[in-house]
Amino acid sequence: MKKFLPTILLVVICVGGFIYASNKSFFKKEEPIDVKQLISIKADDVKSVSLPDGDNRIEMSRKDESTWEMQKPANVPLSSSTVDGWVNSFAYLTYTSKVDENATDLAQYQLDKPLLTYQVTMKDGTAHKLLIGKALPVAGTSYAKLEESPVVYELSDDTIQTLAQTADSFADQRALPFNYDKVVSMTVEWKGQKWALTKAQSDKSVFESTWKLGDKELKPEEGTPLLDAAIGLEGSGLPQAASAVKVDNPELKIEVKEKDGDKETSNVYVGKVAETNVNIVKQGGAWAYAVALDSVQALYDQGVAAMTAPSPSPSAAASVAPSVTPSASVSPSAAK
Repeated sequence: MKKFLPTILLVVICVGGFIYASNKSFFKKEEPIDVKQLISIKADDVKSVSLPDGDNRIEMSRKDESTWEMQKPANVPLSSSTVDGWVNSFAYLTYTSKVDENATDLAQYQLDKPLLTYQVTMKDGTAHKLLIGKALPVAGTSYAKLEESPVVYELSDDTIQTLAQTADSFADQRALPFNYDKVVSMTVEWKGQKWALTKAQSDKSVFESTWKLGDKELKPEEGTPLLDAAIGLEGSGLPQAASAVKVDNPELKIEVKEKDGDKETSNVYVGKVAETNVNIVKQGGAWAYAVALDSVQALYDQGVAAMTAPSPSPSAAASVAPSVTPSASVSPSAAK
């Protein structure tokens, strides 16, 4: 009997382990997640969209597979990726629950005169209109329905908020839309003072090359932040027609030179202070962008700071080595 004892103990342990695992649902199949999708459409098949913006409507349509155009309230340049994001949000809307599967009295939900209406029109001409009614007694939710369906849904306000956008949120707000990877120099002149950043190694990429700022040499990680700050200048509100904005006697002038192969191009952007903004226009361009004055000042100051920052001397670098103690060999400027 003793010789079978180890086997008996092993069987008992295995059985006990199986029972424990079963109780902990280790062997149960995962239940599929019930995605309550409100509408079934393909985002790529959407041809145009219409949504509210206060008392006005925003209307946009595809120019081609990757580009969108705005018809209302103004034909401004768009960030097509932002519009694509909105379309995807609409295509994958989910609801919380079904309130009424065959609603006949829409007035009780304020869906006869909806508070908000969002519409997408497909390439085949089919329109899908989402109506948003009054809030439910449950906080954070509202009644909603598709115009073509009798079902009334409970929709979370967070879901609705993903669709609530303003016209300027779709606009391409870049005041200096240069080709970052192609830049070989950038000159910034602000209120009569200027600095110039130049790529020092033509055979290397923007991120690998050293840079010259005035007479000072900068490492790649010291030069590219100035390009980051410049390309990050963005307007607020809808871009305005350049012809409607005065930029004579500009306080700001930024020249960006790019090189693609053997071809070198130069683009000049000028800006005029208007209260707390600087209206920036590309010379020969169609649009003006109201950029925060503080952002423009920060760009100029960043260049000045990089140009005037002291460079560590070789003797100063040696003095901080672990095996060397401070000595008279440290330069006075480094000792400070």
